[in-house]
Amino acid sequence: MWKPQSAVAKEYGIGRAMMLNVAGAYHSRLMESGYVKLEKVLADVPMASAAFPRDQQRAGEEVKTPEEIREDSPRSSDRNVRWTDCMQRLIHLGCDFFH
Repeated sequence: MWKPQSAVAKEYGIGRAMMLNVAGAYHSRLMESGYVKLEKVLADVPMASAAFPRDQQRAGEEVKTPEEIREDSPRSSDRNVRWTDCMQRLIHLGCDFFH
């Protein structure tokens, strides 16, 4: 018998669950298969060091080198985003305009 996802979540001990109006399960473990595929593709993409600060969404730290970017980019799809950490870091660097 079909159950709403929020009811299934409660069966697993999740206290609060709600449906989100999104196109996919981005930034969750359900994106793991996409991460594996993207990692393989990025291995062969020519890349230079970042010319501008680029924050890791999953750690809130800057990534600069091609190796760091290759590792971080696919991993951003299957992990939580540390938005507050990223924004605080950018403010600390002197950024005052965000678009």
